[in-house]
Amino acid sequence: MKIIDRYILKNHVMSFLFTLTIFTFVLFTGTLFKVIQMFIGKIDLMFIAEFFIFSVPYLLSYAIPMAFLTAVLLVFGQLSAENEITALKASGVSIYRVIIAPIAMALLLTIVCVIINDIVLPVCQYKLRQLRRELGTKSPTALIEPGVFIDHFDGYLIYIDEIDGVKFKNISIQQEIPGKLPRFIKAEYGSFEVDTERKLLILKLYDVLLEQQSEKDNDGSPDFIHARMGMVPVELNLDADYAGSEKRQAKRMKDYKIRELLRQKRQMDRTLENAGPMQKVKIREQISEILTEINTRLSLAFSCLAFLFIGVSLGIRTHRSEKTVGIPVGLALFAVHYGFTLFGKALKEYPDFFPYIIVWIPNVCLGILGIFLLRKIAGR
Repeated sequence: MKIIDRYILKNHVMSFLFTLTIFTFVLFTGTLFKVIQMFIGKIDLMFIAEFFIFSVPYLLSYAIPMAFLTAVLLVFGQLSAENEITALKASGVSIYRVIIAPIAMALLLTIVCVIINDIVLPVCQYKLRQLRRELGTKSPTALIEPGVFIDHFDGYLIYIDEIDGVKFKNISIQQEIPGKLPRFIKAEYGSFEVDTERKLLILKLYDVLLEQQSEKDNDGSPDFIHARMGMVPVELNLDADYAGSEKRQAKRMKDYKIRELLRQKRQMDRTLENAGPMQKVKIREQISEILTEINTRLSLAFSCLAFLFIGVSLGIRTHRSEKTVGIPVGLALFAVHYGFTLFGKALKEYPDFFPYIIVWIPNVCLGILGIFLLRKIAGR
C-alpha cells in the first residue's frame, strides 16, 4: 500500500504544483493590470517587486484551494479513465484507503491556509496599502480611505463606506468634545476639500443626523438628543508629521489577525451595553463584519477538505483522461464557493441574515455531496 500511496501522492503533488503556478500567475497578472492603471507613470521595478512579494499571500489564499481541487479532479479522473480505480477495487483495496494520501495533503494545506490567512496575509495587506499610499498623491486627502476607522485627527473617529474622488457616501463620525459627552454624526453623503492656507481638511456633510448623549436623567438612565440637519461642515486639523508616518497608517479589518479581531469583538460587546440607539445599530453591524471576516478566512482555508471529497467523486465519475477536463470543472466549483463568499460579504453589515454562517454553506454542501457520491462509488 505504501507504493500506491507514493504513486497517488506523487501525481497529486505534481498536478497541484502545476495548477498552483498557473492560477497564481493568472491572478497576479489581473491584479498587476489594475495597479498599472491606477499608478500609470509612477511605477518602477522596485515597486513591482515589492508589490509582487506582498501580493503573493493574498493570491495563494485563493490559488491553493483552487489548485488542490483541480489537482484532485485531474489525478482521480486519470486513474478512473485508465481503469486503475477498478483494478484497485478488484484487488480488495477500498476507495477510502486510496484517498488516505490526498486526505493527509488536504489537512496539511488547510493548516498552511490558516497560517496564511491568519498571520501572513494581514501583515502583507497592511504593507500593500502602505505601498499604495506612498505612490499615491502626497496631498492630505491620502489620509482619507474607505472602509477604515480613521483616527489621524485629534478628537475624531471617522468611518466612510465609499469614496469617489472628493465625494463620499455613508459617513459616521464620533466626536470627542472636551468636558462633554461624545457626539455621534451620521451623514448620507458629502464631499471634502483641502484648505492649504489654514492646513485644514474640510468635510461637508449632507443629510446629517446628530446624536448627542445628555446628562443622565433622575432615574440614572442615559438620555439622547437627536437633531437632523441639511449640511454640516467639519474642519479637521492636518498634522504634516502624519503624512508619511507608517505607525499612524489606519488599519482595515483585513489587516488584523483573528485574535485581534476577536479582541475587538469583545470590546464592542462591552460597549454595546451602554450605547445609544444609533450606536447600537452601528456596533452590531461592526460585530457582524468582524465575524464575517473571521469566518471567511477560516471557510476558505477549510475548503480544501470539502474540495477533496467532491473532487475525488467527480474525478472518478468523469471517466476522461484529458489533462484539461479538471480545470473547467474545478473553476466552476470554486466559482460556486466564491459566489457564496461574496454573497456573505455583501451582507456583512446585516447581522439578521447571519452572513458569517453563509460563507460556510459551500463547504458544508460540497463536503456532504462529495461524501454521498463517494459512498455510492465505494458501494459499487
